[in-house]
Amino acid sequence: MNLGFRISDDKYLDEFDLELVQISVWHGSDEDFERVDFLARKLRDQKRRFVIHPSRLYLSETRPEVWEYYLRHLKKYAFISDLGLIVHDETLAWGGRLHGAWAEAYRSALTELEAICPVSIENASYSPDALWFWESFANSITFDIGHFEAAGIDCLELINSLSSDLIKKIQFIHLHRNNGPKEVGITDHWPLEEGCQEIAVLKALLKLRPEVGVILEVDGEDDLKNSLSFL
Repeated sequence: MNLGFRISDDKYLDEFDLELVQISVWHGSDEDFERVDFLARKLRDQKRRFVIHPSRLYLSETRPEVWEYYLRHLKKYAFISDLGLIVHDETLAWGGRLHGAWAEAYRSALTELEAICPVSIENASYSPDALWFWESFANSITFDIGHFEAAGIDCLELINSLSSDLIKKIQFIHLHRNNGPKEVGITDHWPLEEGCQEIAVLKALLKLRPEVGVILEVDGEDDLKNSLSFL
């Protein structure tokens, strides 16, 4: 595996000598892009591989002017990416699978982005339907273990149900622990612990895809150090 971690700024970037980095950005303004552009240039100077993971920019938006706004900014991130982008699966605003105009909007935006760089789709919006979403849209998969665990899904059982085609598409693994509500309300993105289920799932995935990029999605220098000690 190629082990890495996520950042949103350069606060502890140089504290960890890992070749793979994910730049996570919750896009809200041009200042966010400028920060990511700075980090991308710094990582290139350091000769480190990186992927950009933008959020709050939706591919399935059907209002033309909003869809164009989202896609314009996603393309900006795509052009400065290295290994590509990681985007989220999506549902209808009121829940349910994408279909009709929403599915076509997602597929159209994905096609335009993939003409610029590789794009990997993560299970994030509704993990119980991830296999359908990947089969419908994904050329590359980001398998988020913590999100599956938070959704109450037995990952080891899920892995056994993966088709050979989906297994071949797994490019990245997001690794973090599900452990009950945090202050911000989510139940995952906790640091790893010895013997935790997420490490067992990682081992099972690595037997199928030993060359994948594994990105630790935990926050804070201490949580990163502790999680790395178990890997």
